[in-house]
Amino acid sequence: MIDLKSLKPLELWGFVEDALVEKGHPWRVFTLSTVDDAGRPQSRSVVLREIESNNWLLRFYSDSRSPKILQLQHNPNVSLCFWNPQLKQQLRAEGLATLMSDKKAIDERWDRVKEGPTVADYKTKLPPGSEVDPLVEFVEQNWFCVVEIKISSFDLLQLNREGHQRVAVTPDGVTALVP
Repeated sequence: MIDLKSLKPLELWGFVEDALVEKGHPWRVFTLSTVDDAGRPQSRSVVLREIESNNWLLRFYSDSRSPKILQLQHNPNVSLCFWNPQLKQQLRAEGLATLMSDKKAIDERWDRVKEGPTVADYKTKLPPGSEVDPLVEFVEQNWFCVVEIKISSFDLLQLNREGHQRVAVTPDGVTALVP
């Protein structure tokens, strides 16, 4: 359990980093919420791939043809939600999403992905969400992209029978909140 009374902003990033190094950590897969062109919220699970705690950045990978990418280009405001059922912790975050544009940095990441089991996720002939009959077709081209989210704030809720605790965390500090 996190001691919310003495938590420092960068300490929270250490807990997020645990999701990258601990096998099966529940925060590795988080919920990303965007807004579609009709103003409706859209949520889906994505995989945390990288963080830069000093810059308050996190990254995930996607197919550039995915509806979420178009949504992010129209409205970069996002909400994230991480849930740890074992510790009964909910971590929410707000931020602005952008697509990484540094081709060399993207290629370095793609070189790692193309050697792994998820390479096919970025090489389907049709975009994500398309109907297929009967099998998904793959091509040589890839639609790999890297999404960066600049986090502006976290909201950490610790559920506990003796009393819930909640804090807001920004680069400027930690503020206790009513749960």
